[in-house]
Amino acid sequence: MIYKLTYYFIYLLAKKRNPDPLFYSAGVVAFMQLIHFLFPFVLVRAFFDIRILPTFSDTYFINKLMVMPFLLIWLIIVHWRYKKHLKEIEEKFSGKKVITLRNGLIVFGSLIIPLVISILLLTN
Repeated sequence: MIYKLTYYFIYLLAKKRNPDPLFYSAGVVAFMQLIHFLFPFVLVRAFFDIRILPTFSDTYFINKLMVMPFLLIWLIIVHWRYKKHLKEIEEKFSGKKVITLRNGLIVFGSLIIPLVISILLLTN
């Protein structure tokens, strides 16, 4: 539910200024899903000092380069899925005001709070 709200919220915000608001919205949702997927691993690593995810190299840059193709594939899958279900999402939120302060706090809070906590835990 949070991902559909995020997708539609960002879609409505980006519709006026972005040439492809569907892809932009899918990018935000894919980034949010990545943050939510990695958050438990960050908690385990921070509190128990156990690395669950494999590393490809000792260099952080090499690890990022190795993960990039998977992230690109995930972004394409998210874009395809949400583009396919856009009419359903529009029907779900029809008659409701989507761009509100409450929804903005929900969307950006669910993105920013786990991200900030992860950064703080990993830098200590």
